[in-house]
Amino acid sequence: MRWAMNDSMASIFRGIGPAFPLEMLPPELVSLAKAGVLRSEGRVHLAMSQVKTAPPEDFDDYSAECWSNEVHLESQLPPSNPAWRSELVAWGVTVAERLLRMAPDITGLPVQATLSLASAPGKEDPEADHASGALHLYCVRTSADDSSSSVDQFGQPVLVLTVE
Repeated sequence: MRWAMNDSMASIFRGIGPAFPLEMLPPELVSLAKAGVLRSEGRVHLAMSQVKTAPPEDFDDYSAECWSNEVHLESQLPPSNPAWRSELVAWGVTVAERLLRMAPDITGLPVQATLSLASAPGKEDPEADHASGALHLYCVRTSADDSSSSVDQFGQPVLVLTVE
């Protein structure tokens, strides 16, 4: 598994301990991670998607997978407590690693999971700061789909995990 993260994420990631047990996740994330991924119409899909609407018809495979395979992460900690970031990164990495281990066997393509948080420490917008993040899962079909080379372009914390 290949890892890429920007500086904002690296500062949070350093504070995370060893592997987070799946059973310590919120129940809905445990169920999603255990359900795994499947392939349909040439695309990778979460077997238990949180997204209930189909992507727009004109989306390419990459955009459609990012749309369909979004996992919303939300901490119960208040945004004023900086521990929410470490919590969500640990949850996101745990889910991503489990899903990514399943993906190459069914896709035949490299697969990435991108984890992002709403804000970086010290860069919060007081009117829009939320203790939340998102995880997106998608196949890498072309170099343009490879998010690992562009993590430094984001202001918010971003981590990309790749499995081939």
